[in-house]
Amino acid sequence: MDRDRYKSGNFLYFSTFMNKEEALELIDRLGGDEQAWVDLKSDYYIKGNLYLEAEFVKDVQSLANVLDAREDRYLLIGCDEDGGVVGVSEGAEDEDADTRHLLSFEADDLQDIIDSRLSPGPQLSLHSFVEDGSKFAVLVVNRVKKPPCVTTSKLEDDEGSVELRENEIWVRKSSGKKEVDRDEFESIVEYRIEQERASLMRGIRRVVELDPESIATIGDLEPNEKAEADITFSIDEEGDYTVSSEVTRDSFTKLSHDLEADIHRRDSNPEHYTSLYDLMRYYAGYDKLGLDDDAVRLLAESALKNWIPGILWLDQAEPDQATEVLQTVPDEHSIRTTVCKLLVLTGDRDTFDRYLSESSSISNPRFDADNYREQFGQSVDSQLDVMGKNLDRVEYEDFDLELDYESFDDDELRTLISEVASVWLECDDDDTCKDLKYALVNLELALGTRIF
Repeated sequence: MDRDRYKSGNFLYFSTFMNKEEALELIDRLGGDEQAWVDLKSDYYIKGNLYLEAEFVKDVQSLANVLDAREDRYLLIGCDEDGGVVGVSEGAEDEDADTRHLLSFEADDLQDIIDSRLSPGPQLSLHSFVEDGSKFAVLVVNRVKKPPCVTTSKLEDDEGSVELRENEIWVRKSSGKKEVDRDEFESIVEYRIEQERASLMRGIRRVVELDPESIATIGDLEPNEKAEADITFSIDEEGDYTVSSEVTRDSFTKLSHDLEADIHRRDSNPEHYTSLYDLMRYYAGYDKLGLDDDAVRLLAESALKNWIPGILWLDQAEPDQATEVLQTVPDEHSIRTTVCKLLVLTGDRDTFDRYLSESSSISNPRFDADNYREQFGQSVDSQLDVMGKNLDRVEYEDFDLELDYESFDDDELRTLISEVASVWLECDDDDTCKDLKYALVNLELALGTRIF
């Protein structure tokens, strides 16, 4: 697969997908010189006490908040201060260690940690390599489209020592991170104002460039009294019309605007994906979105990137387009391993086998290809049991859902997927957020057994 490479100053930087040669080239060009968009770590332990977790959250946040045009920022793990690959400690991948290294986590677990502590949560992708017997890794942190990225929860131990507060804003400067001061906050505000100005100008240009035929169709609008929308209008007996608007926290217009902005980012960078937080917003308001082919592909691939099947989006596409999306997804571990589940549901053994033979990303030993292959032609219950998450019920405050898939019809499954996403957006408990995400995965797989 071709990978986009961007140049700024004396540095090349790469899009989200990275191979070992690209990682080594980046390290070599840096030569130990830490830029605001790069952080070098000889080793990186992120769990075991609250301080380590807080530092991980701040490291990611500080990179995401750098006001730089680069789409990606990098945490280089297993590199010394001179920019050489020294490798991580032996046992770094031990999931049972009391103090856990970053490499002992799956990418989706790291994403869950960040999404539960930061808003908006930047998209992460983890790439590990071996060079001359030394293991090193690159954690890619996508920039957030609307900074600042802010902490959303507190980390406090039993003795009252606070390692992370709500509403903190950290940013990386040169070779270190710091909490923003007045000048830096003003810079963020100015950056956002410029973003909004540019967005407004794009909208004005689009209106100015409308052709006469498009403008003429505006006069043919008729009110739909049954529809619920944030902007409505009515026509009286004389033919005059009145426009009224209702601004909501997650309005149709804002959601559509954000999705359009995501699509534009994909146009300029084919390897852009929607963050998990925004993806859940789209799930929660999916019935308010008008989806064209570009939107379906972006949302489906972004879901797959986050280990979510994306069936709600594929369900909006024509059958041929849904098949084409599944057969041409990028060679990224989280995407193709999740697609393999969908290929089992569709019965597309040829694409399944092709992905296994051609995809370098599926070589991860934790992916049990034979276990999935055995599910071709098996019962729905067997497929859901093997490919779904082991979860029978999910609860949060007043929300209580028993995952009895056979009792739901297709429309109920779609509604529940949206409701689960809405609860995820409000949830402030890490474990419950993970269960809600797993519930959404299972509901989508259940829907997939019906529509494929």
